[in-house]
Amino acid sequence: MNLPLKKASRRLQKAGGALLLASVSVMTANAEVKDFGEIVMGQTYHFEQNDEVMATYTAPETSIYIFSFTGTDIPCFNEPEHVNPTPHEFFYGSNLESCRAMPLEAGQTVYLYSSSLGTMSAGTMTLLEPPSTITLDSMSPELSTDMKLSASTDYRATFFFSTSVTATSGSIRFEDGSYTPCALSVVGSSVQIGFSDQIMTAYREGKIKDGDTVTIRIVGIKSSYFPSVRYEDTGRLDVPFKVYGKPLELVGTVNAPDTGMSSLLSYYVKGDPAGILTLEFDGEIDTSYPIEPIFAYGDPEDMEHPRYFENVPYAVDGNKIHIDFTDKLRRPSDMIPGITPETAEKTGVLQIGGIRSSDGQRAYTGSMATFASFIYVYPLQTLAYTFAADYVPAKGSSVKGGSPVEIWIMNGAHLVHEGLEISYVKDGQSMKKVLSAEELKITTDPDDSDAMLINFDMPQIDADDMSEIQLQLNNAAYGDGLDHDNDIMGRYVWDPGASADEISADSDTPGDVFTATGICVMRQADRKALRNLPAGIYLHNGRKIIVK
Repeated sequence: MNLPLKKASRRLQKAGGALLLASVSVMTANAEVKDFGEIVMGQTYHFEQNDEVMATYTAPETSIYIFSFTGTDIPCFNEPEHVNPTPHEFFYGSNLESCRAMPLEAGQTVYLYSSSLGTMSAGTMTLLEPPSTITLDSMSPELSTDMKLSASTDYRATFFFSTSVTATSGSIRFEDGSYTPCALSVVGSSVQIGFSDQIMTAYREGKIKDGDTVTIRIVGIKSSYFPSVRYEDTGRLDVPFKVYGKPLELVGTVNAPDTGMSSLLSYYVKGDPAGILTLEFDGEIDTSYPIEPIFAYGDPEDMEHPRYFENVPYAVDGNKIHIDFTDKLRRPSDMIPGITPETAEKTGVLQIGGIRSSDGQRAYTGSMATFASFIYVYPLQTLAYTFAADYVPAKGSSVKGGSPVEIWIMNGAHLVHEGLEISYVKDGQSMKKVLSAEELKITTDPDDSDAMLINFDMPQIDADDMSEIQLQLNNAAYGDGLDHDNDIMGRYVWDPGASADEISADSDTPGDVFTATGICVMRQADRKALRNLPAGIYLHNGRKIIVK
């Protein structure tokens, strides 16, 4: 048994871990000691999972030595006790094998070692021969003149070489001889070049069109550790490929976070323009491809409260997409039941994917990280309105056909309706009459722009004398998405013989006083107490009063 395993066994025995010790014994029962001795450059050595692996290598000259591993990496140390790791640089090879480049002095010996517990999988190790040449093993995407590249999908290309390399610069070259530099990212044996912005600029300038050939050029490609070795001697890579025509490009938005909808409200009444996000593109959108506007809310790491996802309705109009947030309640507690205000996320994310032109290209997002979708992050704002109504004549009064009625509605600017519904009783049967919005005089209160005034003459209805009639808004939708019908409702007594004096009678009953926003500012106030209020509009005993 090797030293690390002995130490592990002693620890388990001290802890009384008989069951765990048995597990370790089973795990290492088939382990072997693979002592490869002095390894030979260029030869591949194989080992199995849980093997104890050891080897040595003595550098014949001062140079860089590259060890390549598949499966488990075998650590390398400066001494046979396997204490101090040998300094190295790590990189991935062209086939994603793990590579370590170690600077060694002539005559220096290094010791490769992995315990049976450390060898987590089968694999190989190879001390690579110094490269005599550099080859291009693969690329992504597989560019060729037989395919077309889309600047909205293929934002970049990655080239995988046979060894770790460096590169000086990259560029995109056009058929007219012009070129533009591109950013390079070099990691180990891979070189990545981003070019979508440069191609989009060329489209905008009219420099390229559908079917034209452009060329990626990367220069200064050489071995990271053996700089005299260059790619194909010249160090230059040229890859030509054809391009599609210009993809759709976003040219304007309405109600994006920075163009009108700074916060996503918890509710918008149906059809409210403020609740519709519009994306405008520079060409027609192909409706044969399904567009996917998905709204997500919640913390992905909160396992107790599953995240909320919603497919938001949309409509396509030529070159515009309208994402409709209206007519749906989106308070945090509605989207994620059981969530508390303290733990609720403060933002939601809208992702819009699937936008394509007639040639099948995705719309250009301008972001390599989100090339398939447009992403908008909205702060959330939960709405809450206080709705109340004052009736003239006062609620409970007697009315008859032709009686003038006025309804004052607190926060009426934050609701929509289709008229007024009058419910009454005739011969014991419930009846109903609806006055359309066109039959009513609907105005804004000149003293309060958030309040609504509804004026009309009571229609002649065939109600039982002295029976109760009920007035409420017809098909009302309130700005916070909740049902406030009962807050607006009013009741009268149907009395065809009622006089004008009876209709306009007023009372001086003490009652609570509320501001137009629903805050109680005085309890059981009479009219004398009301005079002490600051100037403004208040609600007292269900009646609107104005203090000047």
